[in-house]
Amino acid sequence: LDNQVKIRGFRIELGEIEARLAQHPAVRENAVIVHEKSSQDKRLVAYLVLNPDQVIETIELRHFLKERLPEYMIPSALVSIEAMPLTPTGKIDRRALPAPETVETKLEGTFVTPRTLTEEMLARIWADILGIESLQHGSTQINIHDNFFDIGGHSLFAARLIDQVRKVFQIELPLRRLFEFPTIAELAKCIETELHAQPQAKCWSSLVPIQVSGSKRPFFLVPGGGGSEREFMVYAKLVYLLGHEQPVYGLQAHGLDGEQVPHTQVETMATE
Repeated sequence: LDNQVKIRGFRIELGEIEARLAQHPAVRENAVIVHEKSSQDKRLVAYLVLNPDQVIETIELRHFLKERLPEYMIPSALVSIEAMPLTPTGKIDRRALPAPETVETKLEGTFVTPRTLTEEMLARIWADILGIESLQHGSTQINIHDNFFDIGGHSLFAARLIDQVRKVFQIELPLRRLFEFPTIAELAKCIETELHAQPQAKCWSSLVPIQVSGSKRPFFLVPGGGGSEREFMVYAKLVYLLGHEQPVYGLQAHGLDGEQVPHTQVETMATE
């Protein structure tokens, strides 16, 4: 295999990245490959076999590499595996290395999944753009405290992310906001602040606008548990997959927010 590749206009020696990774005392063995989702989407992925009883946080390892390599040579994904797959001749079988999104990495520190609907919708955008998570059931497996630029994000991805945020949340955010608030937790707060600042009625409504843009007939979600924000998070992946042309609204019951008095009659509920 050719050990020199070209990504985003830069010629990169994979062996040079591997040599720098090998300098870390916790790394016993490593291999760097190009993971190609499409001809326009090529990413560097580093696979690591750690020394016994060693644990590394992704941020720590990225900082280690940034001190030794230019930004464009930093892998988008750092994946910890038990052992390298080998060919019959004893060499690393790079073609047999698992896709990065299928491996549960051991490099993370404190991992916090999305806690609010805004964080979950934002996490879906990150997952799609960074290509670091498959569409499995449950909360999107991205740490809301990870820095976008530390887990594979770059300027082109940043522009795409902001464009998606504008479409999904119907707000105008300048690109610099991502540099100021580079984590899901921080950017979600920024988005919620922008949404609350928009001139609109502040009274309670049973209709929850989840995605208001689009020209198709609106799609309504009627959750079985009453429609709290936590419950709507379950549908975040579905909403994202429906696309930006599909308006989506949720229905919530009165009183679930702890501030309103719950209705006790169906007739009263229907009036809302």
